[in-house]
Amino acid sequence: PDKCPVFAVFYAEFDIKKGPVVRYQSPKNFLDLNLPEGGQSIFDSTSEYIITGSELTGKIITLSTHDVHVMTRPTQITNEKYERNSLLFSIGMVLRRAADPRPFRPLISKLAMTLRNMEIESGILSDPIKVRRTIQPLLERVLISMNSPRWECNLLLDRSTSLNLKLFHPPKPPASPVRNYQVPVLLVRDFQLGYYEWDLAINWVILHIDGITNARQISVKAEVDLEMVLACLRVLKHHGIISVVDMFLYTNRYECTERAAAMLTGREDKLLQEAMDFAVKRPQQHGVTDEHKNNNTGKIPSSSSPININWNEIFKEFDHRRFITFGVVNGLLIRVHSYPF
Repeated sequence: PDKCPVFAVFYAEFDIKKGPVVRYQSPKNFLDLNLPEGGQSIFDSTSEYIITGSELTGKIITLSTHDVHVMTRPTQITNEKYERNSLLFSIGMVLRRAADPRPFRPLISKLAMTLRNMEIESGILSDPIKVRRTIQPLLERVLISMNSPRWECNLLLDRSTSLNLKLFHPPKPPASPVRNYQVPVLLVRDFQLGYYEWDLAINWVILHIDGITNARQISVKAEVDLEMVLACLRVLKHHGIISVVDMFLYTNRYECTERAAAMLTGREDKLLQEAMDFAVKRPQQHGVTDEHKNNNTGKIPSSSSPININWNEIFKEFDHRRFITFGVVNGLLIRVHSYPF
């Protein structure tokens, strides 16, 4: 799917005769996909960083190539039973270029350390039968789990070893401060606000948000210190409960977008209905309900309706400030700033 962050998971080793080789990968052959003439596969262009010298073993290496991120963790086990007295392997992931690679670092480290411990305890990586039976199914399960909505993987690898991986995304950066002249606009329905457990100050401020009043005016109406109001609005903005726009003035200049044209020509009926619900002065007005709605169902007639819509009459029933606010929040209008004023 388009939103899956992990494209592939692979296990590579250093072969004494061939050098770095990918033993197992999921999906199969992903790192060896054929490219246009003259190009290199993902593995060919990154092999020297997938299997490295001892100076980089135990380190997370991130490369950006072929429009993806390649993350690997080379690991070395020293023991006289191996040829050249060491086993050098690497576990890695191929990530979508738009994905943030930082949350995957602890996952790769834990996966590499789990395989290292299993090799030390039971020789799973140096036994051709055990490694074939274990690694390929493991990579397939990890790939599916890391692309699932839960971003979690829980596997029992053998009688004594379990693998538990959980992807934790870094927290969102704090929202930018709200200015005292900005107007907060609720982005959720009133009944949805009850799903959140806010403190008393935020609950009180929310009651005074109407899409018209700016932060300073809310402070006066709510009889709450301005700094407290700005702090509450910033919290709501951080959680996506509100958006903030410039205060409406009749001297402001706005430019319509293509989406506005689509709405007014009937190609965005749902959006037009939402605009009416947000901006109408009083519900069930005579000019809107009886003459301009389809069959009294509360819906604006589409462009194919035989009813001739009189927009001048309709706009008398709307609060112009809330209508402009709705347009800015939903990408129908763009504020135009001219200089010099």
